[in-house]
Amino acid sequence: MLTPSIPILAYHKIDDRPDFGITSRKIAHFKEDLRLLEARGYHSITFKDLDAGISVPEKAVIITFDDGYASFHDLALPLLLERGFRAVVFIPTAYVGRENSWDVQWGQHHYKHMDVEQIVACHRAGIEIGSHLVQHLFPGLLSDAVLEYEMAASKKQLSEWTNEEVISLSYPFGKYDPRAIRAARGHYRYAVGQSSPAFPGEELSALFLPRINVYRMDSSARIIKKMEQAVQGHFSLRDRLIQKGAWATVALQYLKFSQKNVRKIKRHAEIN
Repeated sequence: MLTPSIPILAYHKIDDRPDFGITSRKIAHFKEDLRLLEARGYHSITFKDLDAGISVPEKAVIITFDDGYASFHDLALPLLLERGFRAVVFIPTAYVGRENSWDVQWGQHHYKHMDVEQIVACHRAGIEIGSHLVQHLFPGLLSDAVLEYEMAASKKQLSEWTNEEVISLSYPFGKYDPRAIRAARGHYRYAVGQSSPAFPGEELSALFLPRINVYRMDSSARIIKKMEQAVQGHFSLRDRLIQKGAWATVALQYLKFSQKNVRKIKRHAEIN
């Protein structure tokens, strides 16, 4: 089942520390987000729920978190459970239990990703675990063989840890194209990007679902407004312009890792 009337929120870190990244949400603000969602009558569902064909609540929302930071387990999870909400967390498997060295940080800000024990604890608490590929690399930089490996290996590893099939994917940097969609189709039933409409020239598909970005400077009321606009098929122009800034991170990551790292992944993909 798929319906464009279900808004999908995109969070990243929940953290009070100063951070140049505008996707980092303060704890008090996240609490208010959940309070207002509950007050407005929203009920959280997951892609697993859609896949099972549940009766979707009139005001449903899918709450997603990219990157699988430890702050999700330590801070976000208790707050979600307190309000009776669930979420979907997308994990880049190569960085489980490690810091986010894949990211291009301004200054010396580093953040820990969840370890396997924390991921399993979240799964047991009713959180859906999804894939964010292996190395959190922009799919457009990868050869067909490496892209296939990233899709398959991340799903296999996460499914083994949770003892349940992983059916959802978040494209790193929220960027996808027809080639990435074709690769995802062989492994996942749902895939999300960032704040943008469905891929031009294609009908709405479960493999390129747009999301509503949650930024550090957004008020909780603004998030609700963005959700209501998204249900009508309208996404914030401001958010879409901000998302274009992700290309700078993609370019810097490409320079940081260089083709040496991509070749290393390719060799591993060919062996496996």
